[in-house]
Amino acid sequence: MIYFMRFISVGGDNYVALDKIKALSSPKSSPVKGLVRAAKAKDMCVDYTSGKRTMSVLLMMDDSIILSPISAKTLVGRFNKESSEIMDEGKTFKTPKELYENLGI
Repeated sequence: MIYFMRFISVGGDNYVALDKIKALSSPKSSPVKGLVRAAKAKDMCVDYTSGKRTMSVLLMMDDSIILSPISAKTLVGRFNKESSEIMDEGKTFKTPKELYENLGI
C-alpha cells in the first residue's frame, strides 16, 4: 500500500498534515477562545500568525491548537482544490507502475 502524506499551507512558510487536522474554526466564538486560552496555558498552542491577526484555529488530532493568519474559508478551499487534484480527474491505475509514472516517480 502506498501512502502519501498531504500538507496544506497555514501561513508563511508553515504547513500542516491534512490527516492530522480534527477541526477548523473561526477564532471569534467564546468556546474557541476558551480552547485557545487553555491550549496556551498547557503550552499546546502553536502560533503561525507572525504577529498578524488570527483568522482561523485548527484543532489537531493530538489536541494541540494551531493559530493561522489565513481564513478558515480559504483553508477549506485549498483543501478542496488539493482533494480534486488527488482524485486526478477520474483516472484509474491498474498497476502501481502506472501510478508511479503518472506521479513522475
